[in-house]
Amino acid sequence: MVVSPTGSRRVSKIVSAERGMNVTIICCISAIGFDLPPFLIFARKRILPELVGKAPTGIVGHCSDNGCSNEAHSSLFLNHFYLYVKPSKESSTLLIIDNHKTHIT
Repeated sequence: MVVSPTGSRRVSKIVSAERGMNVTIICCISAIGFDLPPFLIFARKRILPELVGKAPTGIVGHCSDNGCSNEAHSSLFLNHFYLYVKPSKESSTLLIIDNHKTHIT
């Protein structure tokens, strides 16, 4: 319920910034449209089979205390990337990432 003076043009209310728990999704799409299965990070202590059990093939789920990426997840994502892209000397690949602190390990 929001209470405001009669005739007031600006009526606002306070809402919670977040509802529920965070889930980070790391996506990767190439310039020609090839996409990797998403890499999910749930805010949990341990992964439950129900979280990714019925998801499409290739989707990977991991956990962190707050649902955000960390240095360990960056390494796990690079393994995930390597598994699907299979870069080699003959078929080089450029992966562009930002300079977030978890990406620099």
